[in-house]
Amino acid sequence: RASAIRSLALQTAVSTDPIHTLSDADFILPDFDGGIALFDSQGNILAASEQAQPWATHIQEILPPDSFTSALNEAQFLPLDTPESANKELLLVVAHEDKGHLAVGAFSPEDLVRRALMDIVGSDEKSLAFVVGPDGQIIFQSGSLPLAEQGVNQHPGIADALRGESGAIY
Repeated sequence: RASAIRSLALQTAVSTDPIHTLSDADFILPDFDGGIALFDSQGNILAASEQAQPWATHIQEILPPDSFTSALNEAQFLPLDTPESANKELLLVVAHEDKGHLAVGAFSPEDLVRRALMDIVGSDEKSLAFVVGPDGQIIFQSGSLPLAEQGVNQHPGIADALRGESGAIY
């Protein structure tokens, strides 16, 4: 995702039509379920996908103040405050190029995990896999897991993983 956004920032800098630049990158839109937006060095929107409209108009309030004035060698990942009604958290990937153009994409980490694991885990009725956030919330689940009434954190496998004794931590 970072490479795609960085590439989009570079393309925006040499393009005379940012809307066309974003349109040419529509194949990466499924990876950014929160949308993609392109900005000039003052934070003005040059182009934005429909999904980006809710946050793109407030980008100057969302990003750190120096985001439009200092070039970044690497893409930054920043949390995006979303209303509870959105039912998902979003991360912003921000890439800046030397002339000040900024490309920003928003994606849901939960959707990323879900899509990545869906192909790996499969749908075998005997297999079971799940990803749990630090707050004990299940982010992804394949198969059915009978949970005790005490909640997901009390399940032995989850408790072990959260203590770092099993599973993998990302």
